[in-house]
Amino acid sequence: MAKSYSRVGIKRDNNFSDIADPKKALNNLLDRVGTDIPGGTFISEDLDAIRGLFATGLSAGEYRAFGGSTVVETDTLGATRAAVPAITYQNRLDTFKINSGVFPRLNGGNGLTANYFNSDQVKFNTEEDVFVGVTTGPSIPSDNFWEKGNFVYSRKINKQSVNAAGGAQWDGFFVPTQTGQYTFTSSSTLGFTVDFEAEGYTTGINTFRKVARVGLTTTITSGTFSISRSASDDTVTVTGTGASKVGAGIGVGMTVISSSSSTGIIANSKVSGVSTNTSPESLVITFENQDTDPIPLNGSLTSLELGRPAGTSASNSYTTYTLEKFRPYRIRYRFFVPEDVDPRGIEKNAQFLFLTPGSQSSAYLRYNNLYSLDYDFSDEVEGTFNKFLRQSILFGGNKDDGTETIGSISNATNYVRVSTDKKVDIKYEPKTTLAQVERTSKSSVSWSSGSKIISLSDTTDIEIGNYVFSSTQGLTANINTPVRVTDVIINTFIVIDTPTTNARTNQTLTFVNHRGFVKRVTASAGGFGTNINITNSDTTPATEGLRTGQLAIYNGGSAYTGITTFGSTTQVNQFPAPTFSNRRVYFYESRGLIDKALATFCVPAETQCFLVSSNVVAGSTVLPVSTSTANIQVGYRVLGFPFADGTSVLSKTSNSLTLDTATAKNIAADSNFTATSSADDKSLCCPPTDTSPPFAPTEAGLETTPDNLNLKIKQGNLVFSNLIVNGSGNVTALDTTITHSSANTLPILCGDGVTYDLFCE
Repeated sequence: MAKSYSRVGIKRDNNFSDIADPKKALNNLLDRVGTDIPGGTFISEDLDAIRGLFATGLSAGEYRAFGGSTVVETDTLGATRAAVPAITYQNRLDTFKINSGVFPRLNGGNGLTANYFNSDQVKFNTEEDVFVGVTTGPSIPSDNFWEKGNFVYSRKINKQSVNAAGGAQWDGFFVPTQTGQYTFTSSSTLGFTVDFEAEGYTTGINTFRKVARVGLTTTITSGTFSISRSASDDTVTVTGTGASKVGAGIGVGMTVISSSSSTGIIANSKVSGVSTNTSPESLVITFENQDTDPIPLNGSLTSLELGRPAGTSASNSYTTYTLEKFRPYRIRYRFFVPEDVDPRGIEKNAQFLFLTPGSQSSAYLRYNNLYSLDYDFSDEVEGTFNKFLRQSILFGGNKDDGTETIGSISNATNYVRVSTDKKVDIKYEPKTTLAQVERTSKSSVSWSSGSKIISLSDTTDIEIGNYVFSSTQGLTANINTPVRVTDVIINTFIVIDTPTTNARTNQTLTFVNHRGFVKRVTASAGGFGTNINITNSDTTPATEGLRTGQLAIYNGGSAYTGITTFGSTTQVNQFPAPTFSNRRVYFYESRGLIDKALATFCVPAETQCFLVSSNVVAGSTVLPVSTSTANIQVGYRVLGFPFADGTSVLSKTSNSLTLDTATAKNIAADSNFTATSSADDKSLCCPPTDTSPPFAPTEAGLETTPDNLNLKIKQGNLVFSNLIVNGSGNVTALDTTITHSSANTLPILCGDGVTYDLFCE
């Protein structure tokens, strides 16, 4: 039977190719299989989801690893079952993409941009950029092929290269995942270079610092440098401008070809270490020799030649300045066959490793740490997780300059409302003394230009969020412009939010409490009436950011001393009148929750607040005032419940205002009112401290005043939880057959759908 079936039946090996309609034949077979769904079918189209899938690279054990990975859910009865609809791996990948972004930022790199060059473009011996000119061979397209930084070429560097020579250049970004110093180690059997972003780089030229430029040989002569050797520690020290550049050309593993003295350094001694110093600029090379002492004598040298055969590995290490986490830094690697080397029969490889802060051993620099030149780091394509980190309130609080805000302050459609269903616990306490403001000072501090890292051996009393001021210009362009502490590495360094403007040494830094901080100025008082005169500020006008009610804190100042702004660009008012010479003055908020909704409505140049210092009876025209009247002008309208419409200032003294119309109501001491030159109602600019009018305050609550017992409702609704009617009569239903003396009624809604009418006189 088997023999007969093989002749006339459908052979499995032919995969339905031996029949006229393979799809129909498959459906006939599948239909026999059936389905668990009543009335359902199982046809060829049901297999479209798995068509094109292959098991390439997957073992049986790897397939079994997928077992039990179905997303399950618990129904209302407590039973656990597969989620409906099913959540596929693609669904999960899509969710991951939403969270991480189309262009992931955290360990989500795609590798560096790679460009390839033919042998006629390698000019290492004559050109700084190594690869120059137009090749006579074919143009080789770029890619971003980078796995783990371990490249081994058995033949051509690129399959489209003219021959086995030439080279490759990788460009892009390195993004650290933690703040600190990183060490990059590169090695190769042929030539290689390493460039890393220069410290303080922003835009424009001089992007890179040339870290390594290692070929097969390098020569050092005393015509440019001072060269000395030490027999005690087997080192050679090279001193002079450009010594670090010489060090970039030396690879660990090179050997001594020759020196100026036959007994200076033993030939074939190997370089075991290279280190550079910047101040003064110098290079220290350490040697070793398995057979003898590499440096038998002390003394100076006039020349030193180092080299290695092609195919012999050499390495170079570079420790970066302190890098900030999540910030992209430019990086560039090159690997090439030097122009005078025949690569046939020579091993061609290159390795790139890095050491993270706190790690004990280096690891290969994988592609996920590196990003191509065209990688999109814009906010528009970032994932929800990155957006959360960027827009979250920082540990030390956010700045109020627009650079650290929640939501957009310019695009109303993108503005984010902050809401909570819990109480807001504000623990802010207004500062009262200079000691509460200036937390600590650190002396003998130095930093480089364009850096966000400041080394400190003592970080005591410094916390994230603190503002930092320098004793001289250099930290910022103005001594009253602060920077912000964003990270603290205990007794090592701090990270600030803004790059330094200039390099400085031996400076004093003052760390200021950031809670409630508004700004710092240099100012004087005395001879300006009750005003503080600002002589230096980091803003124009100098009073920008200052508002009435803020506190002025300085050496010798009284606690809780508030200010009043009046539209001046250089002065603010303080009462009683202060007197002090040129000194730093800090301004802080007087409360923890600041309402800025009326900031653009209540302009100090046209609106001023004043406090009545004692009780004033109705019918008075003179108001005793406890705040300064310097910026209240004659003719200003006075707004508030006790004043008739159109009441204005007739005259003034330093502590009183005379009105052109007598007051209509009694005024309690410390009541707050508004004086303005604007025709608009500016009474909200100075909220009243007495909120009882038009009612009289009692221990039981508010009541109508004795002279106005009749309550009139002009418009709107008055809501009662209880209505009590005191009188000799009863409340009865209205008899509509009787003629009444009034046609006025008060409709009352009691929640039962019926409108009741209270008959009114």
